[in-house]
Amino acid sequence: SSLSLGHYKKLRIGAAFYRVRSRTKDLPLRPIYNLDLISLSLSPRYLKYYQVTRVNNFGRIEDIPIGYLFNVVVGKNFYHAAPNTPDYYFRVDVKVAARVNRKLYWGYRASASSFLIGNEFRDATTDFEVLQHYRLTSFQTLATRLRGIFGTNWIPYRQLTLGAPTGLRGYPAYALRGQRLVLLNIEDRVFTPLKFWMFRFGGVIFFDAGQVWQESESPDLQQLRTSYGFGLRIENTMLPGYGITRIDFVFTPQSNGLAEVIISSDQLFRGFLGMGFIAPSAIR
Repeated sequence: SSLSLGHYKKLRIGAAFYRVRSRTKDLPLRPIYNLDLISLSLSPRYLKYYQVTRVNNFGRIEDIPIGYLFNVVVGKNFYHAAPNTPDYYFRVDVKVAARVNRKLYWGYRASASSFLIGNEFRDATTDFEVLQHYRLTSFQTLATRLRGIFGTNWIPYRQLTLGAPTGLRGYPAYALRGQRLVLLNIEDRVFTPLKFWMFRFGGVIFFDAGQVWQESESPDLQQLRTSYGFGLRIENTMLPGYGITRIDFVFTPQSNGLAEVIISSDQLFRGFLGMGFIAPSAIR
């Protein structure tokens, strides 16, 4: 439950009860798997919108959020039937988005969360994302995303994965695994005036780079994976939301000049932040 006060500037106060039970003999359990957690949250926010076209889609008006959001969650666990169960849970979120000028937008999101077991922080996660779009012309937008996730004191089988479905085109779904991740996506999106029946057409030139490594390791540029290519974008104007089909031709250093064709729906990433509230029970 929560209570929101204000209009453009809002203060949200929330409380939640989070109960989980899980048993296994084969694998160690994350702290999240056995809890009776009561959490309180405090979230001040300032939010406005401006309208633009041709950032994520072709002709539909997009509402771009700008402003800031801060969120603090503190929780206490009352279930201690097994050893090494957490005493407290902490989480902090920050989102800031701004329209620098008529052409440039940037957004920044960061979060940190952890359980406290005795005097030790366990299952800690730091996550950040930087997004920007720059209007090169009225029909061309350069969109960039930089994402990082860093796990600390995770149980061994909790792994991040990186591949084509998670943003690194040209690599299998579970090609890279680890507990820390960095990913860069750059797209030059071209929105043409071409239209046939209910479909609009566009194109993209892109570059992806990413790496995943274990907590006990250090990042190594020699392990960085890259891909590049071009693609076709087809928007179905009758579908709600984006309604975009992507056809990408992807090249990697290991592909020997042969392109892999990837067909999927929606944009790989949005060119601006979502600025929605974070629930006080949101535990990852």
